[in-house]
Amino acid sequence: MGKSASRAIVLILLGLALAGADVRRPRGIYAVVILAEHMAAQRSINPSITDAQLHTYFTNLYGGLLNNPAASGLAIEVKWDLLNPVAPGTAQPYDWSWLDNAFTSAGGWNTAHPAGTPKTIQITMSPGFNSPTWVTDPIPSCDGLFQLPSQTPPGNCGKATFLGYVEGGGGVRDPRSEPESSSQRRNPYRRSDTRP
Repeated sequence: MGKSASRAIVLILLGLALAGADVRRPRGIYAVVILAEHMAAQRSINPSITDAQLHTYFTNLYGGLLNNPAASGLAIEVKWDLLNPVAPGTAQPYDWSWLDNAFTSAGGWNTAHPAGTPKTIQITMSPGFNSPTWVTDPIPSCDGLFQLPSQTPPGNCGKATFLGYVEGGGGVRDPRSEPESSSQRRNPYRRSDTRP
């Protein structure tokens, strides 16, 4: 038997072995938690809220979400600048505590419910507008291209200012750029019918 035939048999046997393995894949409905939105809401309720109080809030939120039998786990959306506020190489460049709450909560739920399907966590980290300032500040601006009269920007420019949008707002339109007439404003999440 040649080498290629032996490899084919090994790959087939490996494939059959893996097909029977219990591989956990994300399935079901995940409770989406957008950290920045929850933080902003809590800070609007209590402007002097501390990080410790926010961590307690998130721990309680995650516990409630994980106790929902319809939820397969948590989908955490976090901004890069929250997890990595200062440049690597400096003292404590990372702040994983905002994700630690979720992992601790899911681990606690899984330990308390050993017969249940384990709850899992999905993480979405957004760069771009949400990049830390230590990344964006050194990048020369290309804004001169969009000014009247147009100006030649540096050859190594790499960022631009977007007017009418709140930077770091996840693409949320700045209300100052919306039409004045309330009849022209639309809520993209509002249902267009009256069915319950």
